[in-house]
Amino acid sequence: MDDNVSLALSQLQTVLKQQPQVKNYKQLRSQIIQRSDLFSINEEIVDTQKETAILEHFQKKFAADEKERQLQLLKEKMEMSNELHDYRLAMAEVNELLQYITHRIEKEINKR
Repeated sequence: MDDNVSLALSQLQTVLKQQPQVKNYKQLRSQIIQRSDLFSINEEIVDTQKETAILEHFQKKFAADEKERQLQLLKEKMEMSNELHDYRLAMAEVNELLQYITHRIEKEINKR
């Protein structure tokens, strides 16, 4: 990457960090990381997903189905978190912003 591109990227990152959507996302992300209860539920989900995959691999249908039920309950428990809901909305807003910027850049490149 040449110096001009690096400079432009750095400037874009600086501007993006000042956007309200990005600030909100970063604040909510920080809150989610600090929530040990959500973190531990997430760890349980990951572990249960691994166990389910192993059971399915060894064709243990009944045990795999039971793990799937446990997984669904864990996911529902996590979905009840208002913070997680707000975090996902903020993440979607930042994603929309980044898609808009990418589209504008692509449009400018194709115009020339």
